[in-house]
Amino acid sequence: MLKKFGQSHHVWVIRAGVKGSADDYFINKNIIVLKSQGFKDLRKIESTRHAFYQVYKSISIDASRTAIAGIGGKFYRFIHEMKVGEFVLYPSLKNRMVYCGEVIGEYKFDHGEKEFPHHREIRWIASFPKKTLSKKAQYELGAARTLYKYKNNIKEVIENIINT
Repeated sequence: MLKKFGQSHHVWVIRAGVKGSADDYFINKNIIVLKSQGFKDLRKIESTRHAFYQVYKSISIDASRTAIAGIGGKFYRFIHEMKVGEFVLYPSLKNRMVYCGEVIGEYKFDHGEKEFPHHREIRWIASFPKKTLSKKAQYELGAARTLYKYKNNIKEVIENIINT
């Protein structure tokens, strides 16, 4: 499994929201989630970035161009760029661990869930203390975005997984 980690597949970083509010979903329910932010079922939006930007602009009419691109892009990546079989890193604020998992489910929208209705199933394969990474790798994990590709320090993450 680690042979494909970061090779032909993307490695994503996802955050659990303000103060780790989605941590329980991630760790105990084995799903990664995004907060609603007014978005309904993402499968009903045309599969272009521009369409996602337009939906967010209609939801949040006072949003800046940067906010529209950032938030619309996050939802677009979650449903259209993230693929089953790709890996996810979750740097937990709750316990300072980095969890590594594999995406095992397609996007789902939970109509009964108000706060975090956007789901992807995940299978966690390892975790390790964030402090075992170099400062450079920690900084890459600490980017301010909610969902992004981890690109530069993959070998170091693999070494930590092997050593757990």
